[in-house]
Amino acid sequence: MRTDDGKLLHDNTLTRANGSTDRQRAEFIRDGDDTFLLKASVLNGEQWEEVVTFTYKRRLAPGDRVAASPSNANAPPTHPSSPPAAPKTDSLAKKSDSTTITDEKANARKLDDLSWLVGSWLERKTGVETEEHWIAPKGDVMLGMNRTVRESGRTSFEFLRIARTPTGISYFASPGGRPATEFKLIETAEKESQKKVIFENREHDFPQRIIYWRDDDGSLRARIEGTIGGQSRSQEWQWQPMPRN
Repeated sequence: MRTDDGKLLHDNTLTRANGSTDRQRAEFIRDGDDTFLLKASVLNGEQWEEVVTFTYKRRLAPGDRVAASPSNANAPPTHPSSPPAAPKTDSLAKKSDSTTITDEKANARKLDDLSWLVGSWLERKTGVETEEHWIAPKGDVMLGMNRTVRESGRTSFEFLRIARTPTGISYFASPGGRPATEFKLIETAEKESQKKVIFENREHDFPQRIIYWRDDDGSLRARIEGTIGGQSRSQEWQWQPMPRN
């Protein structure tokens, strides 16, 4: 929902296992030509209570990135790849030109090795627009977000995080602001020129695997894979660098 003063609001109701519900809100605010704010709030009684605010600065020059910084350092971390509404049936992707990362190697892996994800990316298909944003790794954390807007006006979003854990590097997906699901890094591209990373969680319903890679044309690709009802399913995205406004 867009307000009269130009703010973009997205409300979501989270239903917990015990049947209780929480109302959540993401508020996007443009502040001048080079800055926008993302505010996350929860409904406390009849009042919206701000949880955390992120301030994003436009990248000033190639290689000169300013990461988002929360105004509330005590707020819990948040982090998007929503399950597809109607995933297509497909075979699982082959693990070509990649190498399995052992626990020891995963612990030694640096988040900087995934800097090729950084940027604002956009995919337009018939009736659907999907964007994904990643900021540069800092403090052993990369933050991202994903938003899908359909021609009908229906919108979904997801908070994403890639972070170091005691057992290596993991990808945390939080569709619609729900509690995050962890996918452990299991493979990266063997050759530095072939930028690719695979995260996996075999215990998750769908997807069980999340794959990112960069194509020769500079686009960012992503694929989710798994099984539903014993059938192999997958969905892919191909994002191009988002033009500046």
